[in-house]
This record gives sequence, C-alpha cells and structure tokens, in this order.
Amino acid sequence: MNFREHIRHLATGKVRVLEIGPSYNPILPKSDGFHVLTMDHADQKSLIDKYQKFGVDTSKIDHVDFVTTDISTLRSANIELDLIIASHVIEHTTDLIKFINDCGSLLSKDGKLALLIPDKRYCFDTYRPLTSPGAIINAHHNKQEFHRGALYDHFSYFTLNDGNMAWGKSAKFLPQTIHNEEICRETLLKALSPQEYYDAHEWVFTPTNFEFIIQELRSCDLIELGIEYSHQTLGYEFLAILSKSKDLSTTSKAELLERIREEECSIAHDIDLIHSIAHAIGAEVRENTSNTLKSISQRVSGISQEKKTQVTRSRATAISIKLLPALKRLSKSLRGLHKGSWQAQNLRSRIKNNIRQFNQQGILRTNMTNNHPKELTGYCPICASPTVFIAHSDWYRDSLTCPTCPGGSVPRERAVALMLEELRPNWRELKIHECSPSPTGISQKLSRECRQYTPTQYFPNEPTGKTVRQFRNENLQSQTFDDETFDIFISLDVFEHLNDPKAALKEIARTLKKDGLFIMTFPIRKHLTAPISPRVIIHEDGSLTHLCEPEIHGNPVSNEGSLVTFDYGYDIHNLFSEWGGFDIRVSRFSDRRHGIIGEYTEVLVGRRNAEQIR
Repeated sequence: MNFREHIRHLATGKVRVLEIGPSYNPILPKSDGFHVLTMDHADQKSLIDKYQKFGVDTSKIDHVDFVTTDISTLRSANIELDLIIASHVIEHTTDLIKFINDCGSLLSKDGKLALLIPDKRYCFDTYRPLTSPGAIINAHHNKQEFHRGALYDHFSYFTLNDGNMAWGKSAKFLPQTIHNEEICRETLLKALSPQEYYDAHEWVFTPTNFEFIIQELRSCDLIELGIEYSHQTLGYEFLAILSKSKDLSTTSKAELLERIREEECSIAHDIDLIHSIAHAIGAEVRENTSNTLKSISQRVSGISQEKKTQVTRSRATAISIKLLPALKRLSKSLRGLHKGSWQAQNLRSRIKNNIRQFNQQGILRTNMTNNHPKELTGYCPICASPTVFIAHSDWYRDSLTCPTCPGGSVPRERAVALMLEELRPNWRELKIHECSPSPTGISQKLSRECRQYTPTQYFPNEPTGKTVRQFRNENLQSQTFDDETFDIFISLDVFEHLNDPKAALKEIARTLKKDGLFIMTFPIRKHLTAPISPRVIIHEDGSLTHLCEPEIHGNPVSNEGSLVTFDYGYDIHNLFSEWGGFDIRVSRFSDRRHGIIGEYTEVLVGRRNAEQIR
C-alpha cells in the first residue's frame, strides 16, 4: 500500500477537500487537477523563500487559501468538508483535542479526517516516551499554545541514524543523540519563557498507542471523531482515518495496552548481547567492529525482552531466524580481523554454530521427549513475518499455531489469508462481511487493515440488525443487509452449524455485489460421497432428534459451544453452486512454508454470477 495514493483515491470525486500544511510536498497538488483548499502557516511566496534555503524542490508549492495555524478560524468561511488531510501535522499540535474537534466541526456527516503520522520508533523521536491520554487532556485543560516541556524533549532526545532523521524498519546503525547539554539548556530557557513560537513534536505515537488515545478520548466524550480505519507502519509513518460514524468498532483496553507493549519491545535493543559480544572480541577488535555491531543492533531487537519474559521458545527462534542475515554478516566481518585473537575466533565459532542451528528451516521436528511441541519453520501470511509454527498435538488443524500473530492463528486462517491476497489483493479497500469472527488470526487482521470490515455474530434472543456486544447481530439465513452490499463474504467453520445452509447461501448471494466472492472453510468429510448429510433433525418446537453422536464445536460468543448440524461431502461444491448461483473453486492445501497442513485444509471460493440469482 502507498498511503499517499490511498488518500488520493479517497479524494477522487470529492469537491470539498482541505489539505492542512502541504508545505512543499502536497499530497493533492492543484497542478494535478485536484480541487482542494489548502491551509498553511505562511503564504505561497513565503513558503517558497523558506524552503529554497534548504535546497528542496519548491515547484509544487501551491497558492495557500487559508494562511493560519488555527483551523477553527475556517468556521467563518461557512464551509463543510468531505475530507480533511493532515500529513505529519497532528504531532505538532499544542492542543490535540482542540485540533480534532475543530476538524470535526468542519466535516460533513460522512466526512473523514485522514492523518499521516510518524511512528516514533523509526524517526528522531525513537527514544522519547510515548504520549499518554492524560498528557493530552492536561494540555487541553490548560489551553496550551506553546511547546514547553515537549520542546526540551524534542532537543534532548533528538536522534539521528546514520545522518537520517527518519529511517524506517531497515535501519543499519544504532541511533545516536546529537544535542549537547549547552543546546538543551538554551532550549529549556526558550521553552520556559516563550517570546515566540518554536516548533517541535509535542506528541509521539506508535500506531496502537494512537488508537488507544483516540479510543480513550472518545469514550470520555472529549472528541467526537473515532478511528474508522488504520494501517500499520510503512517506512516510518502510519495512516489513521477518523470519522463521525457511530458504528466504529472498539478494542478492549487490555488488548491495546498489550499491543503497545509489543510495539515498544520491537525496538528494544539487546544491550546485554551487544556488550557480551564486545567483551568477547576484546578491546582492539571491539574498536574495529563497532560499526558492524551497530548494523545488527536493530536486527537483534526483542531478544532480551524474550529472555526476560520467558515467552515460548518457538517465538524466540522465530526472532533468531530474522537475526540470521545479521549473524552471517558479522561472522564474515570477523573473518579477517585479528586472526591471532582467540576471543574473535571463539565468537565466530559460536556464531557459525548459531547459523547452522537457525538454518534448519522447513523441517518439522520433535524434541527428544514426546510431550514437546512439534515445530515448523516458515512464513505466516497473517502477521507477514518469519515464524516457527508450533503444535501441541497431532491435530494440526486446531493446534498448529503461529505464536507471532496477535492471539495466534491456525492453518485454515492462514489459508484464507493466502486466498484473499491472491484473489483480491485490494481487499483492504473493499467491503467485507465476516460471519462469526474469532478474536484471533485472520479476523484480527481484517479488523485492523480493512476500513470497510463488518463483523457479525448471531444472538438468537436479540433483535437482528442491531449492535450487540460490539457486533452487528445477524442471522446468516435471514440477513438485514441491503442487496449487493458487500464485495467479499468470509466465514470460517460456520456452515456446519447452520440449520438451513441453502437459505444462507441464497442470502450471501443476495448481499454480494456482482462478481463478489465468498471465501469459507468447514470440514469436508472425505468418506462422504453425498454432498450433504444431516446429523440432527430440528423440530418445530425446538426439540432435537440426533441421527448420530452429537458433536459440539467452540463458539466465540457462547461458552455452550455450537452443535454440528450437517456433515459435508466431497461434492458439496456442486450443491453450493446450484443453491446460490456461484462459480465454485475448491483449494486444498499441504503448504508447509505457510503452516497449512493436517486435516480439512480446504477453502471454498464462490464467485457470484452476473446472472440474477433466483
């Protein structure tokens, strides 16, 4: 994804758009035909004069429609906007609550505020503590207009990485602070007695930290806007789109706080490891290899935290796999350095042993003891990272999990992720309905990355079409959605629990757009030649007659579980095609690299025909 292209797509067709602070690099240049109003701290001529001194291309600096730093002054213009864009602006605001509310007051009912925000982990703010909701509330209560403590922090913590102020996830060197004590003291005097405005980052965020702050402020009725869509960091920035929608999903505070901790741990350098390596090499070798140690510091991030928290061995191994290229480079660097140094030779020997150990990829292995989990090294398509899939039983379908996914993921979820990426690579921009999502794996990915994702659960005793326990309540067999609402329908292991799968298929067809897809999983019994076989008869009074031994599966919203009502056989795809008018494709996986092995790995994909569904 390209964030700027995504925002341009949002702006296409809209005539009431405002870009705040485009400076010399607007996202929506007027010269490209965008009908956009601009707001900046200076007029066009002053901006050109300012930025020419820095040697940047000033040809894209447009006429500035509103010369101000206070967006609330635009209310007098009596404008209502469909989209407001602010790239690398919100972190500079002295009163974040006021800024968001001022933007909200200018937005139409369905208007959006699109924010590009630097991720503090990958820019000059990397060592600064994360902003808290309380700090933002305090600034708003005090009607803060100048940067004071944040101005000092901006200078005190300011960090360059190989001369760069922003470096993304592929940094090669250990960041270094650059301002001495004298500069910091001078900055403190400026901050305490502001004669004029000095710019700085007042706030520092990571993606989840920002989500947490917005959710907290909204829950306290301090802001109206909430996050409609967000995307994790690409390079050194992340995207958040806010709106006035009342149906925005929320995440539990505990989950957000845990994710924030994981984000911070992802950049924690393993100082103990670096020091032990330096000690082993010896003082003379240490001087000659300092740059090499810096180059691997980012690669070894997280190891010390893994040791301290004693998380699963498989997750530590997954991080070691990411470290492998760095280990190889370090070993090569040591090859010609001080051959007479036994410390260097010993260190290189240890590293080579680690390389041999970490190179055991793609092999399913067991420990000497029978109760140790099986492990499979590969790549997870859900968390998009190298991992070690781990299984505590031979029933891989439910036990071969990815420990680096939030909440874990299982093979069928990873299979759906692969199919989604293959068939609709633009899925993040589409309207997706998932029935009975789980709190793990693919459902979490959809919730985080798809801005038009609608998760539904079924609560039989509650009215359908309403929000119940943060989900829209929908009976899959009789939905309240309008015709042709969604681009994609997804369900994992739902159809075996339905009372009337034919009715559900027809409803899915009705609510899908032309050429829309369903992607679903459920157990396909290899021994069944018939496409469908009932397991229970449900009478009008609700009583049950079981035709075989009852089978209960887990239910994400009920501790009682869900009764299996139907078994599906090898030819079920033909029946589904007949029922719903779909073109059906069945994919069966044995994919070790992506951790998709074991029983029932089938994924059914149905494309709605262009013909009218009868």
